[in-house]
Amino acid sequence: MEKHAVQVVTKHYEDLGYSVDDVGTRQPFDLDVKRGDIDLSVEVKGTTSVGAEVILTSGEVNHHRERFPNNSLAIVHSIELNRSDEAPMATGGELHIVSPWEVEDSDLIPLAFKYQTGLT
Repeated sequence: MEKHAVQVVTKHYEDLGYSVDDVGTRQPFDLDVKRGDIDLSVEVKGTTSVGAEVILTSGEVNHHRERFPNNSLAIVHSIELNRSDEAPMATGGELHIVSPWEVEDSDLIPLAFKYQTGLT
């Protein structure tokens, strides 16, 4: 599903004349999007839901806070997932982009904590 969402967002930006580099395997964001003096870090999220909530890592949050206002959140929601084959196939979806994207504390809900036990 994530691969499909990245393809949808890549096509969107390329259609607008941007060059797009998929950096998701080596950076705390998914796409490096450039056109002229514009250089955006784009976070891509894909979901079969309506996209009311997405999961963010602490690395993603920290990176996008540092990059604001040169960043975007791109959500491909309502993706259809066909699980009838051995490898599930994602299709469709609706694109919603927030740019610039300011990550507000009030929009974050903690899901986990790292606890220091004092053991060495």
